[in-house]
Amino acid sequence: MKRTLIILSLLSLFPGVQSFAQKTGFKYDFYGFVRNDFFYSSRQSQTSEEGSFYLFPLDNNYDTEGNDLKARVQDTHSVTNHRLMLTTQFSF
Repeated sequence: MKRTLIILSLLSLFPGVQSFAQKTGFKYDFYGFVRNDFFYSSRQSQTSEEGSFYLFPLDNNYDTEGNDLKARVQDTHSVTNHRLMLTTQFSF
């Protein structure tokens, strides 16, 4: 949540930067990427390194009513990586 607020506050600064871009001798370049990994799984699986590496799905395990205990829906947000850059050039 804290990262999201920081990113949104940084992005809110760019309309102000655009007003400076109208002046001669000022140039800026905004670039980068944001990556999110979301996973959806329909059953429990064997993983390693606290879920970082998926190995294989687990075998069926039935209860007395015939329901598979390992068949559970799970969605996971694994990692968020980002690299946002701003370069500026001034000439007087």
